[in-house]
Amino acid sequence: MQISSAADEFLRERLWGVLVTTRSSGAPQASMVAYDWNGTDLVISCRGSAAKFINASRRDQVVFTVSDDVDCATVSGRAVCHATGAERDAATERVRLRLLDGAEWGAAMLDQDIASGLDAVGRVTITVVPEHVRLVQPLG
Repeated sequence: MQISSAADEFLRERLWGVLVTTRSSGAPQASMVAYDWNGTDLVISCRGSAAKFINASRRDQVVFTVSDDVDCATVSGRAVCHATGAERDAATERVRLRLLDGAEWGAAMLDQDIASGLDAVGRVTITVVPEHVRLVQPLG
């Protein structure tokens, strides 16, 4: 999938976004999360008991949005959930490294979970594989 260089840069420069999943009732559920965007996909890390993980495991269509004042990037795509394994471990490390740039407290939290064992603490990841990325910058 092709995205504009402006959208790629916008997503790379920010740390926080909102993941929207679908509850079993069909209602939307939104969660603010830290993320890492590598130009191909974005990853988040959370607990396996979190509603966002449960919802994304049940229905993989998700929306992720990042805003900065009136500028906003929206990523629509498919969630790939990893409860264990090498992909989960690598995605967790991606988020941890990203958190070192502005949210060191979050990186320290992931460091503790890594030291305790990701399986033991129930740490999981969601990779959002984009199907569509849109950047809206109404003033620029």
